Amino acid sequence: MARKAEHELGPRRDSQLEHELQVTRYLAVAFIAQSHGIGMDYARKKYADVPVGTFWLDIARQVIAHMAKRGGQPEFSGTIQ
Repeated sequence: MARKAEHELGPRRDSQLEHELQVTRYLAVAFIAQSHGIGMDYARKKYADVPVGTFWLDIARQVIAHMAKRGGQPEFSGTIQ
């Protein structure tokens, strides 16, 4: 049986990809803002046209999978690091 092309998988797949890309962009911009010592809003505007790489997409997928397992709740620690 032939596999469907990605564009034929339907709206559910499209929304999943869009969500992954949103998380990817957010994580990349958060890193850039923190490492450059600038605000998130400024980093988002300045780097909006810069494409994100597969590294950030892989990280975003890991974050999404982890948050799905944990029920979206943050993990609290008794110690301050």
